[in-house]
Amino acid sequence: MTENILAAALQLVWKATRLQIRGGTGANIRMALQNKRASLSQRLQQAVQAHQQGQLDQAALYYAAILKTEPNHFDAMHLLGVARLQQDRNAEGLDKIQAALRLKPASVEALLNLGLVLRKLGRLEEAVASYDKALAVRPDFVYALCNRGVTLQDLKRPEEALASYDKALAISPDYAEALNNRGNALQNLRRPEEALASYDKALAIRPDYAEALNNRGNALRDLKRPEEALACSYKAIAISPDYAEAHNGLGAALQDLKRPEEAQAWYDKAIAITPDFAGAHFSRGANALSMGDFLAGWRGYEYRWDLKDAEARRLLAPFPYWKGEDIGGRRIIV
Repeated sequence: MTENILAAALQLVWKATRLQIRGGTGANIRMALQNKRASLSQRLQQAVQAHQQGQLDQAALYYAAILKTEPNHFDAMHLLGVARLQQDRNAEGLDKIQAALRLKPASVEALLNLGLVLRKLGRLEEAVASYDKALAVRPDFVYALCNRGVTLQDLKRPEEALASYDKALAISPDYAEALNNRGNALQNLRRPEEALASYDKALAIRPDYAEALNNRGNALRDLKRPEEALACSYKAIAISPDYAEAHNGLGAALQDLKRPEEAQAWYDKAIAITPDFAGAHFSRGANALSMGDFLAGWRGYEYRWDLKDAEARRLLAPFPYWKGEDIGGRRIIV
């Protein structure tokens, strides 16, 4: 599911620093203050350039140096938080973005990125509230509308998510990410025909959109069109060879086509790319069971508890679960 991580933060590229010049008279004082402003502006520009080039450690050092000189510098504080978010240093990212919002509470960019870090931390209701604050300031902020929809889907509120995407698309009809995510919401609502149409619109705008191709394949499988789903997965992998979800989708299409040995190879590739990919482990296990390989099958089937929408375990017991190991001389409860 596509989320706009930097969104407006780095699309700003960089702004003039927000130094407040107060007091003082005379040409020398004005010149000193102007030089200070120019110096900070240059350092911020240097930091943002490093950030845009993916040099996150270097960018963070630059932002921290600015904050040492000017502790209340909004842009440096906000963008340091964004860099930490990108580095999966989420607690620090949250701290810096919240500090930036204390300096500028109505910043829609900072509110957007606060929503992102809160979602990463699993604080979903707070993330929605942050997007709502951004939209109260700027109702046409399509990034906030789209990311709000993603979080609402996490909360299993697909109807509300769909409404959020539709608002974004009413403002920006060619917003490919919103079209892709809209398709996902429709899939969650078991409306695969409509989902397929939404993915097709996204792909008309961005033909190389691997995630939309993979999702289109999922919709086609739900519509019992596995040959077409297979073609989507191949295209997605050609565009993004390390896209584990597309490898898993290809395995699922082959399984639907009663080609389990080939399916198993693609599940193996998905797991090689992302070893903790519960969906691929589970699919591989179910496929192995269909081929009579019960040892591998039941081992993979245990990953059902780790699937995103898994039900809570029903059995609560003071002893461990059997994971397929030798149980000679011991008892097992079924």
